[in-house]
Amino acid sequence: MAKITVDDCVEFNLLASVYWAQLKNAAQEGRIDIKNLNRLIGLVPPGLYEHFKSQEDDPKFYAVSGVVPDVNGRFDPVVKYTALYGPLAGKPAGRILFEPDDAFWGPIIRPEAESPYVGPRFTRTMMLSVREVAMLEADAHIIAVYKTRTATLTKIEWELRFIRSLLSRGRA
Repeated sequence: MAKITVDDCVEFNLLASVYWAQLKNAAQEGRIDIKNLNRLIGLVPPGLYEHFKSQEDDPKFYAVSGVVPDVNGRFDPVVKYTALYGPLAGKPAGRILFEPDDAFWGPIIRPEAESPYVGPRFTRTMMLSVREVAMLEADAHIIAVYKTRTATLTKIEWELRFIRSLLSRGRA
């Protein structure tokens, strides 16, 4: 997969806000804008994503389901994800899809930090089906036991092979 740049993050946030504005306009006119809804959803496809603070000895992976409406009164689109590490493993969370400072695709620009970093907040490491994401979410507490990036990815890949074998036999 191509590496996502800060410019890509800015573009994704801009596109998300444009698509969202067009969806809201359509709703106010009593229309459903499937084209822009699909575009908005397509900005964050389901998959395995890694947080920018992830390290070899402190991996931070997330199973991302995709874009859903925020049901806490704002109805802005959020990205639903589940941590596959630490004490929050298996607990669903969400991050606003577009906002200047705290968006899912929000660019991180910290050149003067102790660990300098300029890039995306999250990087997709592999595409997954919604069903595969759900099954990884269910196994998050098991995946969280692995404490290195290499071991965690090996466990995730093993889980996915198992899930795919079940799916191919029609058992999941």
